[in-house]
Amino acid sequence: MTVLRAHFDGKVLVPTQPVDLPIGQELELQVTPVEPASQPTLLQKLAKLSQELPPNPDAPTDAAAQHDHYLYGLPNVPDAEKVTDAETVTSTVSDGTRKR
Repeated sequence: MTVLRAHFDGKVLVPTQPVDLPIGQELELQVTPVEPASQPTLLQKLAKLSQELPPNPDAPTDAAAQHDHYLYGLPNVPDAEKVTDAETVTSTVSDGTRKR
């Protein structure tokens, strides 16, 4: 007995792999639905992809702390000026200077 996997396209059964049968061969089919394999989520796919990528030695280690610099080209903020108090709000003026 040969087991074939196929999907139904709305009109006919389409084998998922090549079938070695003579053209016109009459067959008797027993259809058994197959439970679909659980598909990984987009987040799982991205996590797997990130693990497959080689590490970048040129990547910044302070990207979160210096996001304005990397995203908008603003000057780096020295450690002493970094906002550590949740009550303090730092805003950026359109000319690239900072004010508190």
